[in-house]
Amino acid sequence: MKKIYRGILFSVLLSLLLWGCSSVKEEPDPKESTFKEAEQNKKESQAALLSSLNQEGEFRALIPRSKGQEGIDFDLTMLNQNMVFAQIYSMIMSPEEYTGKTVKLKGSLIYAKEFDENGNIISDKEVLICVVSDEAACCAVGVEFIPKDEEAFREASFEEWEEITITGVCDIVSDGTGFLNVVRLNEAQVEK
Repeated sequence: MKKIYRGILFSVLLSLLLWGCSSVKEEPDPKESTFKEAEQNKKESQAALLSSLNQEGEFRALIPRSKGQEGIDFDLTMLNQNMVFAQIYSMIMSPEEYTGKTVKLKGSLIYAKEFDENGNIISDKEVLICVVSDEAACCAVGVEFIPKDEEAFREASFEEWEEITITGVCDIVSDGTGFLNVVRLNEAQVEK
C-alpha cells in the first residue's frame, strides 16, 4: 500500500511539474505552434512517465546510468532542467535506488543555516546547497552537499548563486520531521 501511495504521489508531483510549470516559447503564429509543441511535450512526458514504471508498477530512475564517464552512476547534467527537477524528486521518493551511487548535477550555489521549528538558528555551520529549478523558474529543489576538500572549496571563493557542477556520493537523509527526505551528496567535487 505504501508503494502505491508513493507512486501516486510521485505521478501527481511529476504531472504538476511537467504540465503546470512548463514554459511557452514565442513564435510568429503562437496558436498553431504552441498547440503542436504542447501536444508533443505531453506525449513525451507521458511516455517518460510510463517508461519509469518497473514490472511491479513502482517508479524507477527516469535516466539511464551514465556510460560515458567512469565512476558516475547518474549524470543529471545531460537532462533539461524540468527532467533534473523531476529526477531529484524521484531520488527523494525512491532513496534505495540512489543511496551510495555517484551523481553529477548542475545548479546554483546557496549558503544556508540550519533552523529549528521555531526559526532559531541551530548552529553557525553553513549548509551548502545546490539549487535546481525547472525551466520556468517557478519551482526549485535543493540538494545539500559536503565538499570532499572543504579547505579547497573555501579557497576557490564560490559566490552565492554562482552556477556550479557537483559530483558526489548520494545519501538520502530524513529532514528530522519524518515527513520528507533530503538529498545529500557526500565527498562532492565542486566545479565552476
